[in-house]
Amino acid sequence: MPVVSFDAMSSPIIALVLALVQSPPHKTGLPAPLAGVVQCEMAGHVLTSAPGFTFDRTFIEGGPMKISVDPVEHPLIQGANGYLFVVTHKSLDMWLDDPTLVDVRGLAQSVWFPGTDLAGNATDVMFGPISGDVGDSFGKPYDLVLDMNWNAVLDAGETELLGCVYVDPPEPGAAAGSDALVSWWVVDRCAGSDLERALADAVPRWLTETWGFRAVHYTP
Repeated sequence: MPVVSFDAMSSPIIALVLALVQSPPHKTGLPAPLAGVVQCEMAGHVLTSAPGFTFDRTFIEGGPMKISVDPVEHPLIQGANGYLFVVTHKSLDMWLDDPTLVDVRGLAQSVWFPGTDLAGNATDVMFGPISGDVGDSFGKPYDLVLDMNWNAVLDAGETELLGCVYVDPPEPGAAAGSDALVSWWVVDRCAGSDLERALADAVPRWLTETWGFRAVHYTP
């Protein structure tokens, strides 16, 4: 990435160099084990008119930042949830050597894409600010990664979509102290199977042990 020096720069700049989405299954030109990882634009801001969202590659430290994925171009993202990682930029060789995802904010962000267009999928990037300080140089590069199989590794580990889990904020009027509204589904051929039973056992345990939820409302 070119380095540009400025005598006086009012605010540090964040440069988003690479955005990656793990999406099953999808052919890309990336070598194994990254074959199947989709490179796409993701960071930007909402527009008040069509198309409702535009992509950006630079941001002011501390300023607003959103991400979105186009469900028309990437239909498997619609209704899916995963983790957003903001990681220090790495070259392809560095990713191949170490695909571990380590978020510079200290923790990854849970994201969900319920919309039918870019505007409907727009999500705030939280847990900032993200540092853009590189002294006299211009722009601190980061990579954005959507981890759709929740393993904190850049890979294409999914080979087939079998279902989805939704964890939403409590609905208006929910009892005081409610933590979340949770539902899930599996594809028809897995209904009533060991997979569905394992999911019914694992999800409540995960919400309690990992997230510390105590009052969860489950819907069909």
